[in-house]
Formats: sequence, structure tokens, C-alpha cells
Amino acid sequence: MKLNLKSFKGFTLIEILIVCGIFSLLTGIIFSVFNINNKSINNSMKNISFDNRITDFYKNFEIEFNSIVSEKKFFFEKNDGKKTITLECYNPYKYLKYPIIKIKYTFENNIFKKTIYGKVNINSKEIKLFKRTLLKNIYQINMSFFYNNSEIKSYFSNTMINKIKLKFIFDKNRKNTFSFTFKNTY
Repeated sequence: MKLNLKSFKGFTLIEILIVCGIFSLLTGIIFSVFNINNKSINNSMKNISFDNRITDFYKNFEIEFNSIVSEKKFFFEKNDGKKTITLECYNPYKYLKYPIIKIKYTFENNIFKKTIYGKVNINSKEIKLFKRTLLKNIYQINMSFFYNNSEIKSYFSNTMINKIKLKFIFDKNRKNTFSFTFKNTY
């Protein structure tokens, strides 16, 4: 009896296992490349989001500081690690329906928050409009207040201020910091 080798068609089991092994190896390599790129893209997106929040804070605070109703409508409080800057200003935002707004920036427990209240006039009662977290994981905020380029060493309510320096520190080593200076000419 003779074996006819030409009568067998198809692949052997060993050939199929070799192809499956090569395919799984290539799939693993491609997945790891996309996974590494995806992590770097996510990190880049987090950095861009953080930069946008810093930029938004800077632009909004500058607009609000320059819209203050009078130099006596700026307040600063410091109690048990909680720092609060409060200012009353003419409404610079189109989406708010109140002519005067009161804004509180609060730093507490490494979180920087903004609360906006609406007022019909300077003497009216305020209505809370919204509260938003601006920045998280802040190690420290340094604040300096000035009037006519002279630093105010002891702050009291109704102290006239026309310049503020803020420094956000995001780590203990002070490598990741942002500093801002805001001026108002009233």
C-alpha cells in the first residue's frame, strides 16, 4: 500500500499553533504601544486641563478685581488655616443677571474654591448663585497686599488695596509654583 501525500489538503496542527503564537505576539506588541501612548496622552490632557484652570482663574480674578465697586469692597480673612478673599464688583459676566456680584475665593484643606452671590444693589441681600472648585492639591497659597506699591503688613477690613500678589505652591519642594500679580487703579 502506497501513501499518496498529495491527497492531504490544509494545515497541520503545528503550523496552526505557530501562526497563532506569532499573531498573539504581534497583538501584544501593538497593544502595548497603544497603551503606552494612551497613558502619555492622558497625562498630557491632565496637564492641559490644569493649565486651563490656572489660566481661567487668572483671567477671571483680574476682571473681577478691576470691576470692584469701591476700594472698600475688598476683604481678606484668615482663620485656622482657612484663607478667604471676598470682593464685591460690578457684574462683568453676561450670563449672570445681577448688576452686582459678591465673590468669595476660599482656600481650605488644599482646595481653592469660588462662590458667587448675586445682588440687586450694593445694600441688598445676597443670593448664592453657585460654588465651584477651582484648584485641588495645593500645598500652600501666599498672599501679599499692596496700596500704592507699599506692602500692607497687617490687614484690617476696609484697608485700601490696589495690588495683590498670589503664589500657588503645589508641592513641598516648591518646584511647582505659579505667581500672579493683580493691579487695580480704581
